[in-house]
Amino acid sequence: MSSAFYAGSVGHMKAGKIKFLIYYTDQRYPDSPDVPCAAELGYRDAILPAYTGLYIHKNAPEHIKKILLDACKKIYDDPEFKKGLEKMDADPKWGGPEFLMEAIKTSEAIGVPVLKEIGLYVGK
Repeated sequence: MSSAFYAGSVGHMKAGKIKFLIYYTDQRYPDSPDVPCAAELGYRDAILPAYTGLYIHKNAPEHIKKILLDACKKIYDDPEFKKGLEKMDADPKWGGPEFLMEAIKTSEAIGVPVLKEIGLYVGK
């Protein structure tokens, strides 16, 4: 048993190599309507969105951060990129560094207590 993020593992599910038991979401995915989501099973605190981000050193020069942020936004706005995300049933959202930091904090608040409870937490 494992916990994986949907867009990165859906191909394995479609190939019959893995089976999803639950989605950490507030709704079912259209391509696997038989798999329940956390919200409908009463686990509203277990809704855990997955975000992909670009990470660089915190002391990177501001002009480098701006170049990367602008490039990422340009890619995100590209219609072909969005078509690719739709093929993976991804629900794309744009956000800068502040958005990603808040997402990490929210995920930690949800995930760390669960990991501690089941004895899998290896943090501070």
